[in-house]
Amino acid sequence: MVRLKTVSGCWSGRVGACTDCDEPALFLEDEWCTEDQKRLNALKGTRASVLRVVGSDPAELETFAPDMFPALTFHPSAWNGIGSLQGDRGELRDALIHHLGVLNDSVVQLWEMESETLARQSALGAMGVVASPENGNTRRNSGAMAARRFVFDGQIVSCEWHTKLRPNINRIYFSVGQRPPRESEGDDPIDTVFVGAIVDHLT
Repeated sequence: MVRLKTVSGCWSGRVGACTDCDEPALFLEDEWCTEDQKRLNALKGTRASVLRVVGSDPAELETFAPDMFPALTFHPSAWNGIGSLQGDRGELRDALIHHLGVLNDSVVQLWEMESETLARQSALGAMGVVASPENGNTRRNSGAMAARRFVFDGQIVSCEWHTKLRPNINRIYFSVGQRPPRESEGDDPIDTVFVGAIVDHLT
């Protein structure tokens, strides 16, 4: 367990005042935190740092995505449709960070705890993310389903779930699964969230 102080410390573990970050959301109330919570706080700090160096173009996030969202596995073409997103670029950037952050921080555990669609949607909604799987019409459309299948290192993954940055447009298509371990990760498969596409809307 790690003791984090509201004033004397932050996600970085530093003691005393710090001018590197002025994001109040990163400072926690005086409470006992697990190592997992400490890791999540560090990720929030990384995201806040990126916000200070990137512009309003959400496409700039791709470079920093591995550090900001290490539990996500992005398809090589996942960011290709970023230019199709509609709306204010700064707002899109912030929404992407929030949605991808929730996928990174919570969805693997959520999928383990909840198997019902409505329960998953309710939990995501409580975190400020509207999401759903594809409906029956889309599933019956072979062309549409083909557009939602992505190959990750030889593994075919169907990304039917999607978060909705706006009610009728701007989607992040994802699937929860496992990927092969990297050299430093041992021998067991790694739980991950596959991100197939970030785009206005797949057909």
